[in-house]
Amino acid sequence: MTLKIDALSMTLGPSGGSSRESEVLIHAERGIFGVADGFGGGGESGSKAAKTSLSAVSEFLVREAGDRDATLPFVLKRTFSFAGNILFNSLVHANRKLIQVNRSAPVSQKAGASLVVGYFDGPLMVIGGVGSTEAWLLRDGVRTPLILPRTLSRMLSPGVHHTDPFNQIPLVGIGLFEDLEPDVHEYRIRKGDRILFSSSGLSQMDLDTLLPPDHLPNIGVAFPNDLSALQSGDRRDELAFVFLCVS
Repeated sequence: MTLKIDALSMTLGPSGGSSRESEVLIHAERGIFGVADGFGGGGESGSKAAKTSLSAVSEFLVREAGDRDATLPFVLKRTFSFAGNILFNSLVHANRKLIQVNRSAPVSQKAGASLVVGYFDGPLMVIGGVGSTEAWLLRDGVRTPLILPRTLSRMLSPGVHHTDPFNQIPLVGIGLFEDLEPDVHEYRIRKGDRILFSSSGLSQMDLDTLLPPDHLPNIGVAFPNDLSALQSGDRRDELAFVFLCVS
């Protein structure tokens, strides 16, 4: 059975118009989608960290994906599929690349990034997450988190969907430590699935607008009809997301 994935992305700045630190990745022909949320440093450092991370992941996946005889340059985990190993190593590659960039940067310009990436290999969806980014699935009217953000707020109060940007401090990130262990999960997708990859600025209202839990499955493409609610009100943190429809 052939599955088709349609994608929609959006980036919304916080009230007050602070500098942008998030980036999105849509490489539909290769089945690669992601969101990076930069942090730290000054000026454009966070944005550059996000761009560097996503570019490194995409570069690695495009080079290695589909080559079953590829020799992975880092590690091979027997608990993952081939696609899972490719994605895991792409995150390790991105981490090393950003660490290398940080080594030559002044202290005030060193930065990291939270990152969520989905890699689709037929009906298999592999998701890798680092830091404060989120991934959600809506299937048969039920909304389910696919990864759990590793943040200070979740450590202090697990089970609560936190929206306060001052508590959404990532405990891990791309570009910080050599021994990073990315969080990787594998899922089987099916027609009618709605998938959301998001930065840390996702509020409960945003989640309800994009993935309403009473949504009736539709085999066709069904992006949210009205996104105006996302642009209203007092947004305290930047929101970047990639919304996927499987048909």
